[in-house]
Formats: sequence, structure tokens, C-alpha cells
Amino acid sequence: MKNILAPFVSLISSIRIWNKRRQTFAGDLEALYESYKVNVLTIFAILALWSVITTFKVSLQPLLHPELIWTPLVSSIWLFLAALYTVNTVFRQQRVKLLQFWYWFLANMIIISICYSLDAIIGILVSIFLPCYRLKWLNAVSDDKDKFVRGRKLLKPARAGYEYRKKINHSTETFHLGGHDVPLTKALTHCVTVGTTGSGKSVTQNRIMADVLPLVKVGTNRRAVVYDAKLDVISTLYGICGDSGDTNIVILNPKDRRAVAIDIAADINCPSDIETFSNIMMPPPAHNEKVDKFFRDNPLQLLRAAVEYFYYNAPGVWELRDIVNLFESEEVFKAILGSDPRTRYALGLLATDGTNANIFSSVRTEVYKYRILAARWSHAPKKISLKQWIKEGGTIMVLGRDTIQTDTVGTSIAVLNRFITTSLAQLILSQPDTKEPSTFLFFDEMHTIKLELVDLATQARSKGCCIFAAFQSIQSLNQFYGSDGVETIMGQFNLKNILKLGDTATAEWCSKLIGEAEIIHADPNYEVVNDIGEKKGFNPKLQTQRVVLASELTSIPEIDSKERVGLTGYYLGTNVYRHTYKWQELNKIFVNKDLGYEDFEPIPKQWEELLPWTPSDWNRLGISQVMQHLQFKMQAEQLENQLKSGSYAARSAGGFENTFTTEDDDDDEFENLESQENQGSNLVNKFVNPKLKSLVNKRSPKKPPARSNIFKKRQPPPGPSRN
Repeated sequence: MKNILAPFVSLISSIRIWNKRRQTFAGDLEALYESYKVNVLTIFAILALWSVITTFKVSLQPLLHPELIWTPLVSSIWLFLAALYTVNTVFRQQRVKLLQFWYWFLANMIIISICYSLDAIIGILVSIFLPCYRLKWLNAVSDDKDKFVRGRKLLKPARAGYEYRKKINHSTETFHLGGHDVPLTKALTHCVTVGTTGSGKSVTQNRIMADVLPLVKVGTNRRAVVYDAKLDVISTLYGICGDSGDTNIVILNPKDRRAVAIDIAADINCPSDIETFSNIMMPPPAHNEKVDKFFRDNPLQLLRAAVEYFYYNAPGVWELRDIVNLFESEEVFKAILGSDPRTRYALGLLATDGTNANIFSSVRTEVYKYRILAARWSHAPKKISLKQWIKEGGTIMVLGRDTIQTDTVGTSIAVLNRFITTSLAQLILSQPDTKEPSTFLFFDEMHTIKLELVDLATQARSKGCCIFAAFQSIQSLNQFYGSDGVETIMGQFNLKNILKLGDTATAEWCSKLIGEAEIIHADPNYEVVNDIGEKKGFNPKLQTQRVVLASELTSIPEIDSKERVGLTGYYLGTNVYRHTYKWQELNKIFVNKDLGYEDFEPIPKQWEELLPWTPSDWNRLGISQVMQHLQFKMQAEQLENQLKSGSYAARSAGGFENTFTTEDDDDDEFENLESQENQGSNLVNKFVNPKLKSLVNKRSPKKPPARSNIFKKRQPPPGPSRN
């Protein structure tokens, strides 16, 4: 059956291709002849060619009127002047009649040519009087049609793509958008897609990724970041790029078993990097938050001092887990930072007892947001340096999203995404200026990642960065960036794709974004003449109206495979147009997934438990002596407290009878206390360096001197004589 229908299917496909090419040609022609200069040059070329051909024909006619051989030249000059005047009238007042002008002009040329073929006198007379009727028609006002004056105009898709097609040649890199191939350099102006669930946002993003990401290869100065908002992009990326090794795909979702860790120590190479890293870990408050400056700056300095210590004493080997463990105890924090003169200044911030607990608690609260992330990173199979990523290229980093927990700042994935995107933004903006697209950022559901886009969107274009974003509702962006921030960010996105919208607020915002047009509206009015019938008249009025109404955006049909409904949207760039992908066309732009790769592989639950420091970690960080001394000190203080509490308890239990003791009682009590101390000393020796054991012996209490034997056991001292 398929073999029988194959010729018909091929014929239908050929017809569709021919129709698309016809529409493209018509759009290019329409765009080309919107120029006044092109119209004038075309008229001149046609009349010059017509004059030569007609003169040759007249010369071949019987020489009834040999003196009229010059008439075609005169006619062509007259026709050119008349056409030039007409074109001026059209471009000044009634541009909508430009197409009708060309119909009339070509029809006139055919009629005049026929007349010249009959007789030269007839030809010159017709060429003189015929243009007058055309001028009269063009000067008349079209009362029954609206006349576009200025503003935004909704174009046909074929016409709207002309600006893209004229910039494309055989070597131009492109990506597909809105039915057209768009030059890749146009992506430097950034692209955003707005649409509700089922509108086709993911289809649009995947189609762009299928054209752009194959350009990211090892050895090229290109790299990409993809935000996996729905945990379904890994198989898509391998379906696009394959697994040949030309492109490195790195998973950064810490809940995925295959995820790699960020090599923070490798990215911090100077004190200024420490300042940057500290501000990323403790970001400034949002625009609608109020925080006491004291409890913002002091904790930030404590964190900075902690990073400084590891930077100076454990360069290249420390990790995020070490930062979190450092803030587990205030005593540990003071002991470690106090051991280095370069970080001892931080102890002065904790000098006041009244605010000590509050300051340390504030910084620990911020650091503990990274606790689960640090635990997961400690199990990562390998690390990646962000500076190396942006320097070498050829790598696609995939950010994840926690679909179970809420996307609050405190969740591990949320803080990771904030950390990575902020770091990448600073690295991208530090790159030299370039006009070549080199860094591609794909952020589907951008409102969930809470990306700091203001500086990145406004400055990244000159750094070769292209942002492809998508979101559902304008309210979600306003909550994070504020209305002014949203306007600033969206103003930097030159390519805007507006699909079906689900709420009126977003639809109203997009309708306003598309713009308005000023037109002369033909307002009809009626009057009755001689009781015979109606006479219709038009009263032109200048009006300003929306090019696309908000209700039109909410009424766009959703993609439906059962009903074979395609993707419809409004595409706003230099121009605005409406384009619909039919279901047959939509099947061609779908991206095939590589089902050999899972989109998500969960980690074991025990990977979320942060491991404390071990002696091997002490050696790695160079803090063994500090930690051993700290443990000795803590054990000694604990032992001293035990000795004090034990002696007090023993005395309290004896009551009045034991108030007076003898030498034998003292000896027994001392032996018991000495045995308790020996046990405590053995406990300390398990954790303390052998070199420090002698210190314990020095603190051991000496045996008290022998007391006088005047008093006997259980006998009161002699009193005064009763005699």
C-alpha cells in the first residue's frame, strides 16, 4: 500500500515545497520593492528596454509615416515621468496601493505595445492619455479601507523573513525560528519565548538547541549551559550531539549519580577571587528584602577569612565540605583561623560577647544552606573548573532542578544554580570583546532558576554570549526581578517568541510589547437619498490601536497530536508576524532523543550525609597540629570539670559525718580520685599527639602531704575538761 501511495506522497511534498518557495519569492519581492529607489530603477529599466524594442518594431513597419520613428522614445520619456509622479504619490499618501500601481503599469505597457504594433500614431496617442486615468484613480481616496500611517505592522511570514535571507550565504551558521533560518549572529541580541504549558516552548527551545549545540565541539572556542528544568534534557542532548566525544556533556545536578563537582579551589587564584566567591555564597539581599548592614557585613568577613585560610594553607586541595565543617563549632573556627596571622583578624569580629553568638549564627545559617550540596559533592567522581570551562570550550554543562522540593533559596540545587550562574556571569563578562557567538545559555522556565540576568543581559552581547530563555508568566519574573528589572531585561531580548498564553496579565503585557499602529480608519455612515435607497459614505478618522490584542494571544490553539493541531505563535524581531507550523511540518522539527541515556539517575540517600573531618582530612588541609592541640585542650577542660564535680559530689554525699576526716580517709579519697584521673588521661591519650602527653602529667594533682596523727579515726578532738 505504501508503494502505491509513494508517488502521490512525493507529488504532494513537491507541491508543498514549490508553494513554500513561491511564498518566499513573493515575500522577497515585496520586501525589495518597499524601497522607493528600487521602484524607480525598475521603472527606468523597463521603459528603456521597451523603448529599444518598440523603436525596432516601428522601424520594420511599412514606411507610411517614416517621420514617427522617434515616437517610442518620446512615449517612454513621458511614461517615465508619469510613473515617477505616480510612485511619489503612492509612497507619500497611499502606500497600500503600491501593488495595484504595478498591476496598472504593466497592463498599460502591454496595451501601449499592442497599439504601437498596429500604428505608431495610435501608440503615441494612447501612451499620452492612458496614464491620466491611472493618476486619477490613484489620487482618489480609498474610503472603504483602513490606511496604515505608522507604527508596528503585522507582516506576512514570507515578507518578514526577508531581512534574514539577505544576510545568509552558503557559509552562514543559522538556527531555525518561526519558519525561517536566522543567522547565528542574530542570537547575540538574545531570544526569549513566552508561552503557557502545552504552547510549544520546549519544542521551540529544542529546535534551537538542535541547530546551535552541534557547533560546541572540543577544540573550538564555544561552550554552552543548559538548564534542565523538567529533568528530560539529557537524552535530548545526546540525541543532538551524540556520544562520539566531540562534545563533552557534564551533568551538574547534585541529585544525579553522574554529576560532577565544581572545583572551587582551582577557580580561586587570587584574593579578589576570594571576595567574589564570598559574595556569591552570601549574596546581597533582594530588592524587596531589608537586612541590617552589621549582620550582613560581619558574617561576610568571617566567611571571607575562612576561605582565605584554606587558600593560603591548603591551595588547590580544599573543597566546599571543608568550609561547612569549619563552621560546625565556634571553638574549631577560632582555633584554626587564630593559627594564621593572616586570618586572625576575624577573631576580633567575635570579641563582643553580646553579639558573638548572633554573628556566628548568621554566617553558619548561610553556610549550612550548602551542607547537603557539600555532602553530595564529596561523592562526585570528578571535578570541573569553571575557569577551565570558559577557557577551553567544547563542553555543555547541564544544570538541574529539584522538582520535589520548592525552589527556595535554601534547597541544595537552588543554591548550586545560583552559585554557578553568578560565577559564570562574572566569568563571561570578564572575557574580551568579540563579535562571534561563542557562549550559549539555554534557560527554560527561567523564573525557577532565579538567575541574575540584569548585568548579563545588558553586557554579555559584546562578549559573544547568546541567551535563549523561556518562561510562562510575567508575574513570576516580577516577584524576583521587580517590574523595573523585568523591563530592563526584556528590553535586551531582541527576538521574542509569543506562543499561546494562559493568563490575561501576561497576554496584556505581550500585546503591549508587540506595539501599536496609527491608522486612518474608514468609519461608515449612511444617508437616505430620495426615499429610494441608501447611500453609503465613509468618514476617515485617525486612530491608534494595538497590532495584536491580548485576547488573540490567549485564544491561540494548543498543540494537539490527536487533532493534528500545529504550533502557532507571534514572532517579534525587527518586524512582527504570525506563523503556524502545520502538524506535518512540526514532525520534522521535533528532536529525537537518545534513549540509551537516562534523563535522571538518583543518588543513594546516604550521599546526603555530610562526613566530619578525619585525621586524613587534617593532613590534607594542614591543620593536624591545631586540631590535636584543640582536642587536648577540650579533653583537659572536660577532665577538670569532671574532677571538680566528682569531689563536690563525694563531699555532699558524706553529710556531717564526713565533714571531719582522718588521714586514712584522705588516703582512700585520693586513691579514688587518682584512679579517675588516670582513666581520663588514658581517654585524652587516644586523641592527643604523643609529644603532648607530658603536658597531661604536668597537670596531674600531687599527693597531699601527710597530716598530723593527733586525731584518731572517728574520735572527736579533745575538748575542755569537765572536772
